[in-house]
Amino acid sequence: MSRALNLEGKRFGSRVVVRRAVTPKGRLPGIYWLVQCGLCGDVKTALSKQLKRTKSCVCFKRTHGMTGTPEYKSWQAMRRRCSNTRDKDYGRYGGRGIRVCRRWGSFKNFIDDLGPRPGPGFTIDRVDNDGNYENNIINKYQQFEDVPTIKVCADNRDDLKTLEPQIIDANKDQIALLRKVLGVSSETTDLKTYMQNNKTECALKIFDTPEDIKFPQYILDAIAWEYGK
Repeated sequence: MSRALNLEGKRFGSRVVVRRAVTPKGRLPGIYWLVQCGLCGDVKTALSKQLKRTKSCVCFKRTHGMTGTPEYKSWQAMRRRCSNTRDKDYGRYGGRGIRVCRRWGSFKNFIDDLGPRPGPGFTIDRVDNDGNYENNIINKYQQFEDVPTIKVCADNRDDLKTLEPQIIDANKDQIALLRKVLGVSSETTDLKTYMQNNKTECALKIFDTPEDIKFPQYILDAIAWEYGK
């Protein structure tokens, strides 16, 4: 007979396995675990197969009880910036074709996949900056602390949310030189599309060239801050 898989410390949606439990009196035989809900703190026993099939605590089924929580606000903000054209961040997300996967149209599925936020200062983070919001490309929660050694440098213009249009804008008075450096001589080739389709190659050419290619102001600000500390 094979040994039971140790689930201690494993997370199943909002619930975390605390330890192995004895079979409760009057319950079906099987392997039971003591589990605690990370949302309401309730502790119950559950069969292994129940954990894999039902990931949410009963507190969640009572309309999930998380309206107004940081997790719920993150879910709302994620969907808003990907679908609401009036959202201030739409240009950086939905405007670039970034979408929320169908599964995460439900908050229940969202919290089942990610679990409760570990603590203040944590946010979800996409591994691929150009990818959609979906479980397989999410760093579940990444911490960004408001400390003196961190500074966010950005440009808030909606039409210049990524590096390629920023580089073009910074060199708008010398587009011919930028085309020369990138090896895009034909005027019929859209420069932004070319740069977006050849990100790594273009970046290497720009950073390696001896030509006086100008960089976006937010990059200059970041460099100045880093070396001026």
